[in-house]
Amino acid sequence: MNIEVKKSVINNKNIKYSSTQLDIMYAAEMVIGKKGIENTTHRDIIKQSNQKNISAINYHFKNLDEVIDGILNIRMDVMMYERKEFIEKAEKDHVITNLDLVKAYILPLYKRVFYDSEWKYYIFFINDLLLNNTHQTVNNLLKYNFPSSIVEKRIAQINNYPNDFIFKERIMSNGRFYISSLAARKREIDSGNIDILTEKEYLEFLLKTSTGIISGK
Repeated sequence: MNIEVKKSVINNKNIKYSSTQLDIMYAAEMVIGKKGIENTTHRDIIKQSNQKNISAINYHFKNLDEVIDGILNIRMDVMMYERKEFIEKAEKDHVITNLDLVKAYILPLYKRVFYDSEWKYYIFFINDLLLNNTHQTVNNLLKYNFPSSIVEKRIAQINNYPNDFIFKERIMSNGRFYISSLAARKREIDSGNIDILTEKEYLEFLLKTSTGIISGK
């Protein structure tokens, strides 16, 4: 499969962080991805980011929640751009379908997770947030849902679905499914397990299942 991954950039000029803040955020993403948020301490992140002052997080972000918000902000900015670009290209070629929209939903993240070393721990990080229902940042995921919402709105539109509770539950179920699936496959690959589906087989399964969940068809 020919996968092209563009350099990770912040497309929104209003999103600005200092180099120290970025170091702390990427370190936090790595540590949380490895250990889970409940087992992550400020000291873990400071050590990973090579900061000398243990109070660096509170100085630059106030608290860990703001660090996590920063990670979501810059990562989902990239997702927003790439998903929008995918949809615009598909619309130029043909009448857009549910499968096109699910591809726009999943493939940009898939490419980053498996082909961009800068995103190596992001899927574990985001999966841990989804699993950790007691953490307040899970509620903030909705705040950063705009990369997904552009896809969700189009799915509702082409299927004439009301944007009601049932549709939102379907969207949430799909999100939990494909993120946990990507995280599980990434762990298997990282562990060297070769007894797994080929990439083609896996993507066919992932896209077909996700299309069924999100479209109800």
